Amino acid sequence: MLTFDFGLNETEATQETEAQEGFNFDLELGAKRLFPRKPIDLKGTVPNAGSVNAILQLVKRDDTETTLIMGDATTPTLYSWTGTNTTTAFTSERTTNVASTSMLRSTYWSLDDHLVITDLRKLTPLLNWDGSSVTRQKTDLGGGTAKANTGISEAAGTYTVLTASHGYSVGDTVIIAGTDNASLHGEHEVTSVPSAGAWQYVDTAGLGGTTSTHGTSELTVELFAKYGIVHNGRMWLFNVKDGSNDNPHMILASAFEDHESYDTVNRSGVASGNAAFYTLTPDLKPINGAWVFNKQLIISTVDGALHRLSGVDASDYQFTTYFAGSAAIGEESGANIGNDVIYMRKSGNIDLLTATDRSGDVRADDISRYIPDTTKDLTGALVVYDQKNQKVLFFLDNKVIVLFKDILATGGGSPWSVYKTSMVDSNGGMIFTTKAASYIRRPGESSYSVYFGDADGNIYDLNGAGTGDNGTDIIMSRKTPLIETTRVNILRGNVQYRRLGEMVLSLIFDWSNEYNETQCDITLKGPSSTDSPNYYGGAVYYGGSFYYNEGFAFDEKVSKQNFSPAGRADGFFLTLYTETDVQYQIDNIKFL
Repeated sequence: MLTFDFGLNETEATQETEAQEGFNFDLELGAKRLFPRKPIDLKGTVPNAGSVNAILQLVKRDDTETTLIMGDATTPTLYSWTGTNTTTAFTSERTTNVASTSMLRSTYWSLDDHLVITDLRKLTPLLNWDGSSVTRQKTDLGGGTAKANTGISEAAGTYTVLTASHGYSVGDTVIIAGTDNASLHGEHEVTSVPSAGAWQYVDTAGLGGTTSTHGTSELTVELFAKYGIVHNGRMWLFNVKDGSNDNPHMILASAFEDHESYDTVNRSGVASGNAAFYTLTPDLKPINGAWVFNKQLIISTVDGALHRLSGVDASDYQFTTYFAGSAAIGEESGANIGNDVIYMRKSGNIDLLTATDRSGDVRADDISRYIPDTTKDLTGALVVYDQKNQKVLFFLDNKVIVLFKDILATGGGSPWSVYKTSMVDSNGGMIFTTKAASYIRRPGESSYSVYFGDADGNIYDLNGAGTGDNGTDIIMSRKTPLIETTRVNILRGNVQYRRLGEMVLSLIFDWSNEYNETQCDITLKGPSSTDSPNYYGGAVYYGGSFYYNEGFAFDEKVSKQNFSPAGRADGFFLTLYTETDVQYQIDNIKFL
């Protein structure tokens, strides 16, 4: 009896419960059945139809949820999105400072209940989202010459600052300092420029009265970062750029419990305990990944190594370096998966941090050893951890490599599968060639899933509930290793399945020592169209739901279909192939 306990194993040591080749099947802890991946549902399309370059979500302490989507078109735009199964709506939240080709990512600063937004391309300066507006992130880093203000006035929360020849633009941030009312001091985003000698910002109405002195205004530096992480009460920024000064090997750590205060002068080991500081990577190489696991901060450097941060404050932070060549590749090829950090190394090998920490550079700890052909020479991936379904997804140009974490934890066989789809974007590329994918709460709902976007502004749910991939058939293929038999016997058997939906299952037998294949196409039946008896069906007599008909249903009923292919040999490879838009379940295949 053939069951389907494990996943894809491309090595020679394949067991019958694994697949030698295949795609679009899922695995489940303790299950031996074969079932296809879930369909892909289209959930919405950004109004500017631009490439989806960001999917960001803020879930506040009061459990309210807001979602931001970036559409990269002629005018790159950040939209807030309310998408449900029945309605979808987009609201433009910001175009200022949002640069074309930016790939925005975020981290949650819980103390002030908002997102800090970074950019993998370092083209859009730091932003934040509080659920109602997208604003420039304050940094307290002066980047210009202080100019005297000659007046500050306020009308309904809009403050007008008179500063001769200021040169500011909408979206800039400016620091006001001086001896006037202290409530006016601080960093403000320029919302309007009425003239060359005046600029405006918005704040709480009635903060300060008129005084004879109005302090100075100083343009702040534009700060960019590829990655952001909250760790030990600080906001950490990695691979940064201030203005035109690119410092890919630099790390900025905010002041303790103050993510709006940074310092590019004080260095770790010199700065006091709670002060903001900067530090550099031990190998002085660019940072291409940063994660927190088990209270430890881990970074990766390009063609370098993994480095682990130790220490308790700015005075004694230091890095411990793993072996040379332990680094990740790409820009988003790693993720915290709850009980470990997973990351892709050079040549496509996929490792776990705990294995690297325990054993160093040992191929036996490579969890992608089951799929050497699929991962060969990969140069990066976009990794997303699907916590609800315990899957780790590696988005590539034309497919998704899927690790089933619970199968990996129990051992015994391969924990891998591959997702493919026939859906393409307007450029002819696979929709899995995405610039943004994220595990988020479904907008307007309470459940979680993985959402990703394509080049045409479409947003998809990878764990959908619709018919096929947005109406397109899902092709599933799974090939067994060699199954030995007796040449003199005619092969017979049956397929045990559940009645979920009518579809055609193809059994393709590749006979060993022969140059031919035999295909059997069998129809797996679905539930009855009405799930009720064919007679005695009156509402009053036998057919009512209150009398005799309770529980009468073919849905998921165990059924069997027989097969007997032409041909015989001393063994065969069996490929199960389906092309359908319905979900199904095959329990096992028995050879008689």
